[in-house]
Amino acid sequence: MTSSNVTLVAPVKGVVVPLADVPDPVFAEGTLGQGIALDPLGGCLHAPCAGEVIQCARTHHAFTIKSDEGVEVLVHLGLDTVALEGKGIEPCVSLGQRIEAGEPLCYFDVDQLVREAVSLVTPLVVLDAGGRDWVSLDLRAGDIVQRGDPLVVLGPERLADDVTDEEGSDGQVLERSLVLAIESGLHARPAARLRAIARDHQVSLSLLRDARTASSDSVSALMNLGLECGDEVVIRVKGRQAEAALAAAMALLTTPEGHGPGQAEAATSPPAPSVDLPAGQLAGLVASAGIATGPLATLSVKLPEVPLE
Repeated sequence: MTSSNVTLVAPVKGVVVPLADVPDPVFAEGTLGQGIALDPLGGCLHAPCAGEVIQCARTHHAFTIKSDEGVEVLVHLGLDTVALEGKGIEPCVSLGQRIEAGEPLCYFDVDQLVREAVSLVTPLVVLDAGGRDWVSLDLRAGDIVQRGDPLVVLGPERLADDVTDEEGSDGQVLERSLVLAIESGLHARPAARLRAIARDHQVSLSLLRDARTASSDSVSALMNLGLECGDEVVIRVKGRQAEAALAAAMALLTTPEGHGPGQAEAATSPPAPSVDLPAGQLAGLVASAGIATGPLATLSVKLPEVPLE
């Protein structure tokens, strides 16, 4: 049986932003996976492929779709929009719903999100490629794509390597109960960091809440636990480096902003401007290079008169 390419289309008309240029390290460093981002030029996000909605953020800012080919793709409206608690966003789909490519995922109030969110730059990230390789498209920063244009192409499914997975096959099993301190709950950023901790330490890591269990292998499964700040959860780690992995995961989940020790303050406080500004001027941080249009005008400046003496 052979498989063909999987094409993910643009969920909204927008300006192309390479994932490495997204002003959020979890996206920019590829912690969640490979992807691309758009600076939206519209007020509705659409499904990039046909499949099943396997994750809907409580705050309506993020959706994960599992395509018919088994590819899991995350569409994340803006940056730090989880802090808006759903304000200005109207979801159009629900968990478990079957959707077709191009169907609306959510409508959003552009003006409100521009005023209140860190950025409207919207990443599209492949959480699980299903054994497929990334195929580069001829897209550059600043290009404008229309909704429905090809945005990401994944090649045919590779044959599984005949390798025994020894991750967590031996070593100790550790469990700890904790109270989640991340103010916005277990959303995409801390879920991705949990997955990275498990991979870096080569352990099996999972979270248990009531009768539900989610493995760190699946970011969407972790988010679907619906954990909010103050919820009690059990973390289970198995493997040779279980103790170190457990310590790292505990530090992540019990830090208010979920950035890990020493990173919370830096992540929430923008750097101070390096130059003195005149009164009435404010320094800003570039979230997206963006585009500008308008008539071309010639600026002429009269030269000052210099006395001959």
